[in-house]
Amino acid sequence: MGINLRQNKNKQNSGYGKYYPEVDVQKTLSLRGFAQHMTNHGSPYGRAIVEGVLMQITECLPELVAQGVPVQLGSLGTFYPTAEVKEGGAVPNIAARDGLNPNDVVAAIHIRFLPDSTKLDNLSGPQFKNACT
Repeated sequence: MGINLRQNKNKQNSGYGKYYPEVDVQKTLSLRGFAQHMTNHGSPYGRAIVEGVLMQITECLPELVAQGVPVQLGSLGTFYPTAEVKEGGAVPNIAARDGLNPNDVVAAIHIRFLPDSTKLDNLSGPQFKNACT
């Protein structure tokens, strides 16, 4: 993995002028390309089968997360929902929640990803860095 140094050019930021590491990101791999990559790793299934399963995942995972169901994909990690609060939308006290419409305080729902951090398959930041170098 390539790392470049990028200079902070935001004059409003306390880090202005300093250089920060930035991952040299390659071209994004398409679903079909990912399926082909998996097939090339000795999968007994052809690209079309692998791609079909991946397509099903891309349809079902957001559906489940939208229902509040976190989805763990083996040792990769877990996809889960979080709510973004509207500016000024925080509820001041528990009594204020009576009759509250969630749409009045929720700006957005995000799908988040938490990498697996068990000892066996640790993909957390510091451990994943070791796998990348």
